Amino acid sequence: MKSDKDIFTWDQRLKDQADRGWENYIHRRIDLSIARVDEILIMPGDFLYVEDSSDDEVAVAKVKIQNVRNDQLDLEQGVEIHTVFTQVYISNEALQDEWLDLVFGINFIYKKKIGGDGDGFVNPIVTAPGVDLVLLPGAGGISQIGDAGAQSRGLVANDDLFVSGKLEVDGRAYFDARAYYYDQAYYYHMPEFFYPMRFWGAATTLGCNFEFRRIDELLTIAVGTGAAGVVTAGNLAPANSTIIGVGVRVNQAPGGGATTIDIGRTGGGNLDEFIDGIATALGTTGTLAGNHDAATTGPVLNAADNTLTLTTDADVLVTDMKVRIVVFYRPETPPTT
Repeated sequence: MKSDKDIFTWDQRLKDQADRGWENYIHRRIDLSIARVDEILIMPGDFLYVEDSSDDEVAVAKVKIQNVRNDQLDLEQGVEIHTVFTQVYISNEALQDEWLDLVFGINFIYKKKIGGDGDGFVNPIVTAPGVDLVLLPGAGGISQIGDAGAQSRGLVANDDLFVSGKLEVDGRAYFDARAYYYDQAYYYHMPEFFYPMRFWGAATTLGCNFEFRRIDELLTIAVGTGAAGVVTAGNLAPANSTIIGVGVRVNQAPGGGATTIDIGRTGGGNLDEFIDGIATALGTTGTLAGNHDAATTGPVLNAADNTLTLTTDADVLVTDMKVRIVVFYRPETPPTT
């Protein structure tokens, strides 16, 4: 389907405009201080735009297009209507000192850019002093900033907000309920706080920081192994860190043989310091806090990179066993100057 604005209609459209003496739009101010009920305004066109208003919150009216029996439409700043008409019907309450500027057009479209103040700002959203800015989607909709991804945390209410990219807050942020961090969380040092999750020195040249981190590995204990120990592929005990938590889960039970699991640092001389004797049944879990050995009474200070060793009371038989190991730790970086 071709539009009447396609190039082959150009000559005809140009002639039509010339026949009208190029009078294809008109600007009209509607004084809202006078109450109206379906007041007719003879104004042929195919475009109606509310260009400006005395107050975008207060200066509002209603309009019916062409037929007084049609339903009313909102008439307020920014409204744009495209349809063929020869007349409109306007209704409004008496609003002292309020007005609307309308633009009517035939074969004509006009819309003002919502511009900045010349200082490089683009499309600012500004309210009057003391007036809150409220973003309120319809029921079942959420507010979204950016399109780099899709929300996955069950946001379904019009009070929910999804930000698909980075979020920077230069002032304080308050979380009045529980806050969840899927990966790493960093807290930067401020003078009034001494125990942040991460902090930098007073000057960036110091280069020191302190963080909370997590690392994990799914370890396979193959058939015929386990009693002599199976070492993780990764260094789950990072250098210069305090290991504050260890969590494990049996994701695949052995087909036979092994019945208990110990976990500790490789070569540390204490192979059950983190996990001491939990079962090998599918779904069995253990933690440093609840399943450490008697010699380990608190967080573990770890100086050098190290793997972890999982040891069973007997070799695994028939089928492999798989155990997920998660380590929560705080790395420390000394000053560089």
